[in-house]
Amino acid sequence: MTLHLIHGDEPLLVQETLNQLRTQLLTPHVTPITLQVDATFNWQTLLTQVYTPSLFGEQYVITVKNEEGLWPKESETVLSTLASKLPDPHHVLITAPKLSAAMAKKPWVLAWTKVGTVTAIWPIKPTELPAFIEKRARALHVSLAPDAIAQLATWTTGHLLATHQALVQLQLVFGTARITATDVQTLLADQAQFTTFQLVDFVLSGQTDLALRALNRLCEEGTDFTLLVWAFNRAWHEAWQWQKALQQGRTKDSILQAVWTTRRPIAEAALRRLNLAKLRTLQPRLAELDAMIKGAKPGQPLVALEQWVIQLHIS
Repeated sequence: MTLHLIHGDEPLLVQETLNQLRTQLLTPHVTPITLQVDATFNWQTLLTQVYTPSLFGEQYVITVKNEEGLWPKESETVLSTLASKLPDPHHVLITAPKLSAAMAKKPWVLAWTKVGTVTAIWPIKPTELPAFIEKRARALHVSLAPDAIAQLATWTTGHLLATHQALVQLQLVFGTARITATDVQTLLADQAQFTTFQLVDFVLSGQTDLALRALNRLCEEGTDFTLLVWAFNRAWHEAWQWQKALQQGRTKDSILQAVWTTRRPIAEAALRRLNLAKLRTLQPRLAELDAMIKGAKPGQPLVALEQWVIQLHIS
């Protein structure tokens, strides 16, 4: 197989799948080439690379990173050409966000499925995350107590890259020593003045001043806007789930019982100060923020994030 497409919305798993494949293909005398797709990318470059005879008979493993999922008409023509005229002896690897149902039915995708490999990376479900963390910890020789696994799962649900980074930090500090939930809380809080986990809690509990301070400090430290928007999405979804459960007749106590003990005051504050109507008006802004950081919508991400925090407070 010379054509490989890996797509999914878990960047960590997509990258690891890519790394495994590249390790298999990058034998001695094989040259790696990486192409980054953006709005100005010329897809014909790919055809030129694979079909132009090499003076020294070089073999290439060409990785095309389409991180924004840009598929212009030109790309479909080029990728269909590759499927009809395989680029032997070269290999073409493409990574991209999860394909939509319509995109998955495109002729070039169906052709690649027949002559190459198309691998969909599915997200880890929240119920699967503790087992995922335990397996990763064992691979890193990190010894986590059950409450530490639960704490880490609570803090990093929905963002496997944050899970991985936290495990690496724990390995560096504790080595093979037994790690408790208190150790997890202390270490991750001490790594910086503020963490994205704290940002989520400040937003939910209505501590607007602290939320704005944390947001600005994280930006100053170079935290990726993708991670910050994830934090805001997580805060919104948690608040929505709690309020929805309340609307469906569950008691506040039963809702709080399902929340990690240390976060129950956060959940209680969110239940008290927010409601479904408020949350419903703020949800579209999160989609706009996501588009903004991907370059699909003009604007200043930090200003927009600050406005979202303030709107949540005053709405």
